[in-house]
Amino acid sequence: MKHFFKIVFYILAFQNLAFSQAKPMFWNNPIREGLSVYGMKDFFLLPENNSFFLVGTSYKNPYKDVAGLVLYKSKKLKKWEEAGTLIDTKKMSKQSWCYDIFNAPEIHKYHNKYYLTFNGGNSLTNPYKKTGFGIAVSNSASGPYKILNSDKMLFESNHATLVFDENNQPFAVFEMDGRFYSSKIDLEKGKSLSPP
Repeated sequence: MKHFFKIVFYILAFQNLAFSQAKPMFWNNPIREGLSVYGMKDFFLLPENNSFFLVGTSYKNPYKDVAGLVLYKSKKLKKWEEAGTLIDTKKMSKQSWCYDIFNAPEIHKYHNKYYLTFNGGNSLTNPYKKTGFGIAVSNSASGPYKILNSDKMLFESNHATLVFDENNQPFAVFEMDGRFYSSKIDLEKGKSLSPP
């Protein structure tokens, strides 16, 4: 028993010594340069023509109007520059189902077109409501994109993503209220082909 207490004493003493001599660690985000200073999350990266395009959920600038959904471009994933606004909210009605919320956006190339998917909403007309699934299309990765379901959301969704089956059929997969759902999607028409 005496040896047991000695061993415990030495372990505790060594741990305290190790922690007291540890140097403070600092970490810098290696891909921050050029991105929104207000922060981003839910990143989606699209490699295209020796470049990378990046979209994500941006935290809003509290001093400006709604900017829409911004696309960033990089050659080496370290320095980023704005490559355009994908959805220009200045051309949208403030009554639209999606006006100032564009969460978890993704860009998918499908049948030689680019499809932007997002979880959107309107905090002016429906504050604190669940987001809905939206699809927009463009001939170019950098847009501009036209929302295909501008009249209403396809379904309520949270962090939806697209997956493709063995026949290249797209499905939206998402989480809502602690459950996972999927829905067959017609990307070209911007429609849901099955209920979630």
